[in-house]
Amino acid sequence: MTMLIVINTLENPESEIFRESTFLSCARPCSTLSQTASYEHLDSATAFRRQLIEFYVEREEQMNNAHFYLQRFTELASDIQFLIPLYHEIGVKLSNDWPTYLYILEHAPKNSTRDQYSLNGTYHCDELGHFTDNSGFYPVRDGDEEYESFGSHFVSSLVNFIKN
Repeated sequence: MTMLIVINTLENPESEIFRESTFLSCARPCSTLSQTASYEHLDSATAFRRQLIEFYVEREEQMNNAHFYLQRFTELASDIQFLIPLYHEIGVKLSNDWPTYLYILEHAPKNSTRDQYSLNGTYHCDELGHFTDNSGFYPVRDGDEEYESFGSHFVSSLVNFIKN
């Protein structure tokens, strides 16, 4: 079980918390994204393309099956849609001295109706199930004590953070 919740003021985007987190490792290529906008930066675009392939295709052991490529494509789409814009927003807020907080949710339920799908990991808005009656798109079946325990700790952590 991965139970990682990070709520911290991010004063420096090059800090340890950024370098070692899944969040930044997924969003790292975005720093060269703006360099690919014109043909004048062909070398940068080629380097950026190479970084994308290394990270999304060649990292770890490569499996030549549909599940492997679906998982990596989903990671890429998720990073483009959610993480890279969030990373840029955090950068803008930090440069304007806004207090910025981030939490990373990596805990996924083990007994869910989404088990029928072949994608691993947490889904967008997974944390909302801990604040509602858990009857959303992928409800968790009764009896997942680990999920319920995580949920109560997650809610308590967030409430304590807000109070302080």
